[in-house]
Amino acid sequence: MINELSENEILDYLMTSDFDEGLTPEEFKFLLKKFRNFYKLVNSRFTTQKDMIDKLGVDIECLKKQFETDTNQLTSERDIVETKYKKLVNKKLTWKERYKGIIIENENK
Repeated sequence: MINELSENEILDYLMTSDFDEGLTPEEFKFLLKKFRNFYKLVNSRFTTQKDMIDKLGVDIECLKKQFETDTNQLTSERDIVETKYKKLVNKKLTWKERYKGIIIENENK
């Protein structure tokens, strides 16, 4: 009787039954094996999902660190460019720079 049921019907029976229907020992063994198979399936899905979530958490932390280092690098580069700009804005041009049309940076700075 139990052997002829589909997987879903067996799972429904396992979840809702009180097991007092007078089943034979072979049927109890069959139900126990089916329950073990269902448990293995659900447990393997759970551990797979848990491992994937843990891996994604590690990846997110790595990306956060990379973002912070990139942000710090960009702000330092921006500060350097801003100081160069401020120096060039207030600089008085020499006659060579005016004639050639290019700004000559001092090598001693």
